[in-house]
Amino acid sequence: MDSRKCQTARVPRQSRGTFPVVKDAEQTALRTRPCPCHLPGAAALANAGHLAPYLNGKEMAMEGALPLGITECAEFSMTHFQLAPGDRLVLMSDGVAEAQDERGHLFGFERINTMLQQPITAAEVATAAQKFGQEDEISVPAVTRKANLNAEVA
Repeated sequence: MDSRKCQTARVPRQSRGTFPVVKDAEQTALRTRPCPCHLPGAAALANAGHLAPYLNGKEMAMEGALPLGITECAEFSMTHFQLAPGDRLVLMSDGVAEAQDERGHLFGFERINTMLQQPITAAEVATAAQKFGQEDEISVPAVTRKANLNAEVA
């Protein structure tokens, strides 16, 4: 990464992470360090212009922010939370909610909420939005925390 194009954004102390803001849109990057508490399932997210994530099918409350690279020295709030065994975190790009059919109707948040209330894969969400009418990129990464490997069995 060209250091002349990169400026490290200010991040709240409790996050202990850095976010390089790259001035060229094609090279926007995000880097975080692992959660410092080292507790099983500890997680931290920063929003840089994305939709709020869904935890177990429910939209998480998360402060919005401008996308990376829009302004220099931007600040991004961090959300810290715990993933219990079996918890599922789904993230998605705005291309999912903003997919439009031939009449201009949006795929929308209501449809996303309904889909995520049922057992569904990230690929199925992405495919449904693509078939509805893709206008923008569509990304739907999902993470499911597995049971603790060292847990005692009673």
